[in-house]
Amino acid sequence: MTEVLDVTVVARQAFAIGVRPTADAPIQTRLHVPGSVLRGALAAAWINEYGEPDPLRPGRAVIPPGRRAEFEELFERKVRFGPLLAVGSSVVPLSVKRCKYADEGDLDDPCRTALQDEAFGQTGRTCPSCDGPTVHGRGEVEFFDTARAGRAEKTRLALTDGETSADGMLYTRQALRPFDREPGRDGKRTWRSFTGQIVGSNSWLGETRRIHIGGRRSTSGAADYSARPAGNRPAPIEDDRLVLRLTTPAILVDRAGRPVDVPDTTLLSEQLGVKVTVGRRWVRTTTVGGWHAASNLPKPDELAVTAGSVFELLLDDRPDPDAVEGLLRHGLGLRRGEGFGWIQAGPWHRPAAPTPPGDDESAGESDATVLFASGHGKWLMRELGRFLDQCRGEDRPGPYLLGRPILEEALQYSTFRETLHRILTRYTVQQITQVRQELENKVRDNG
Repeated sequence: MTEVLDVTVVARQAFAIGVRPTADAPIQTRLHVPGSVLRGALAAAWINEYGEPDPLRPGRAVIPPGRRAEFEELFERKVRFGPLLAVGSSVVPLSVKRCKYADEGDLDDPCRTALQDEAFGQTGRTCPSCDGPTVHGRGEVEFFDTARAGRAEKTRLALTDGETSADGMLYTRQALRPFDREPGRDGKRTWRSFTGQIVGSNSWLGETRRIHIGGRRSTSGAADYSARPAGNRPAPIEDDRLVLRLTTPAILVDRAGRPVDVPDTTLLSEQLGVKVTVGRRWVRTTTVGGWHAASNLPKPDELAVTAGSVFELLLDDRPDPDAVEGLLRHGLGLRRGEGFGWIQAGPWHRPAAPTPPGDDESAGESDATVLFASGHGKWLMRELGRFLDQCRGEDRPGPYLLGRPILEEALQYSTFRETLHRILTRYTVQQITQVRQELENKVRDNG
């Protein structure tokens, strides 16, 4: 079965990920990283590393044919790039109803967690907590609990060749801030992390590197990319049905290539190995386009089903779990390699909010205990010191320690892997310093 990578991208600068242009100001930004944007950022990193794959573009180094084939395999054929969502955010399905007056900023408000999913038989018309009105999800990316979107605006002016202001070229653009929490007097802050998946196996995709996401890459968009093999996640299968949720728009067509708002049941039956019919569905439609960077031309607009749409698949028999997992990796519809048609199965759950920087001194001790138990305490103490020297300023390095061969065996244990990943990607300089100090104490006390 095709390999799946769990991807983490940690923002080091603001992200300006534009949406379809409108007459309104300012120019808005998306609240997540679409799969097409991740694909473009990694393609740019590959070109910077190996050279220009297109021999028709003058002034660029042309790579050997073997490298050209590798580029095509990565970015034009077999690999699917999924959306990256910030920690604490999620796409709310259209089938989910929530209290209209819930206060996400009030952690004591019970209406925050009171929800009903019509795809799973919860059909009440009022909030189960306050008996107030409810509203359906809109299929948009939303932030929950202590997580915040954190958008900033900057106004810029285009200049003429004579370095005077150009008429009509004053514009304001939004960007997504790189922090989950702005630094206070104590200087503590957490860099915003985005997580998602890539379907496809290639050693290059598993390497840690710096990439640039979105527009205005000379002054924004810097991020640290890392990926590791995804663990086994059993698909939630009921005896006679399967509920699918779109996390990105899907371009669905019938046998004649005409746009439709339901998936092809014949194809689904072949993929799952059982007869499939579509029962209830919660659907909205939209149009999607894009821009082809290589040709510098717009892609054609397509009719599509929006993210957050939900389909209830009725099955005449229980499918094989591997077939369901294969369907989730395959996705639905056309242009799946560009990030369209990503699906999840089962009920929707509120995402966990990002953990704010803590003042609990025991946190550093517990993390140091995990690092010391790996048997590489002294080596990690020394390398964390070097890591700290590099991340004192804004340009924090990526979690390169996760790729060191000496830790290959220790990284097989999820507790160690997740602890070290959290320290390298989400902890502040002060928190890393505390962990290193605790680790140094353990190394010294144990000879």
